[in-house]
Amino acid sequence: MKKKWKYLISILLLLMVLFLGNYLARDKQDLDDLFALHHTKENRSNPVRQSDVEQYMTPLDQELGIPEQKLEYISNALEQNPNLEKTVASIPTEAAVEDVQFLFDVLKYSYAGYSYFGTEDIWKDCENRIISSIKMHDTDLTQEELVQILCTNLEFIQDSHFKINYASSVIHSEFYYNDTMEIEEDHSGYYVKDGNQKWYMKSVEYDENVADYVKPSLNVEGKICHYLGILDTRFHSRVNVVFQSGDQQHETSIRVSCSEPQVNQNEDAYSCQNIDGIPVITMERMYKKDSEDSSVEEFVESGNIISGQKLAILDLRGNTGGQSWGADAWFQNFTGDSQIPQVSTLKLSSKIGAYELREIYQTAKEHSLFPPEELLQLEKEISSIDTTKNQWIFTEEKAEKTKNETKLIVLMDGHTASAAEALISHLNTLENVVFIGTNTLGCLLSNANMKCILPHSEIEISYGDQLYFPEGCTEGKGFEPDIWIGGADTMERVLTFLARGK
Repeated sequence: MKKKWKYLISILLLLMVLFLGNYLARDKQDLDDLFALHHTKENRSNPVRQSDVEQYMTPLDQELGIPEQKLEYISNALEQNPNLEKTVASIPTEAAVEDVQFLFDVLKYSYAGYSYFGTEDIWKDCENRIISSIKMHDTDLTQEELVQILCTNLEFIQDSHFKINYASSVIHSEFYYNDTMEIEEDHSGYYVKDGNQKWYMKSVEYDENVADYVKPSLNVEGKICHYLGILDTRFHSRVNVVFQSGDQQHETSIRVSCSEPQVNQNEDAYSCQNIDGIPVITMERMYKKDSEDSSVEEFVESGNIISGQKLAILDLRGNTGGQSWGADAWFQNFTGDSQIPQVSTLKLSSKIGAYELREIYQTAKEHSLFPPEELLQLEKEISSIDTTKNQWIFTEEKAEKTKNETKLIVLMDGHTASAAEALISHLNTLENVVFIGTNTLGCLLSNANMKCILPHSEIEISYGDQLYFPEGCTEGKGFEPDIWIGGADTMERVLTFLARGK
């Protein structure tokens, strides 16, 4: 009898060991499962080529485009307009019309998106509508009234870097989610469980492509799961879902929350800390506030710090962007490669743009806003410009998937923008990188190298002289993550997930 009990106990212990071993193995596999979610995305097979953008490369004459004495209103893109906070109280209609004519001349001869967003006829019709609206006023206009007229009529410019007194008309997609109802999947489709009963999702918002609304995520326990999520330009407080179980069908309205991007207000943009043995790099912007600000240089150096590590976290949530040199240099340090991925670009090299570039160089040099190597690069660019011409320059994409040994978790959200998105574009070319959070802002179609001040109204217009065509980034929608977490506890869930695998 004793032998029988010993035998049974031995069997039970063996089963417990096997169960525990499988459980631990399952946990350790989770990290690979997490990164595998990124590799399931399709690799780019059809990059933008010159033939795809030739329609935007409209023939250019060799004029400056504006009277030479008005170059003083081409403002330095690195400097803040000191009069921006001062409102011009009264603008005569004739002066407002002159401002509009000046603006449209400037855009025609120096804005890279001019032909991208419309033909010459479309732009001329827009200009005429604005002038007609101005002339309808019997009295002088206020600056606010003229800004409103411009914003209303220029809404067709869906370019996040095109701004009128810092305001953009780009329509943004927000992420709406429900992280209280976990969704599972089997051979029959996606379902939720009510006791032992499976209710299969048949449609979401009357769309039968249910998979588009089932998002991989991490729950508060740090486990990979799936939640209901929708990326939309329309506001949602509830989402319609139809479930089916056998012959029964049930239509319900599920409450969703809107993700709230992080707002960074720290004086120091950069931080590096070690959490449970994992290096965590946080970068909140990609520009220097002044010559005393070393945050970008410190961030660039952190690429060397985590290069070769087994695992690291890069937190770009709330990073509003800035200049691209910091993102480029960080990527070079992280990979140990002097080359950076080249996306297809279309640049309008104009006489107005050459003037602006020289102004940027002088300001950056005087206030030590760029490192010496970036200033040297600017010098080379300025010396290579043919100042007698307005011309289009197309550069074709050169980006291939590259090996990377460091498993890098990148956090992002709806305020991750511009130069921070450029870094995400670079990182998309590497193996062993996974993106967690929500979609980014979608502010990568153009740059922010150009700025002008309308002479009479003193309205500031900022815009770009170059268009970018990165894979997977739509203006106003941005890059989408591999793992969707809409709440403010993204970092906490990631760290909990990593702790489970130890």
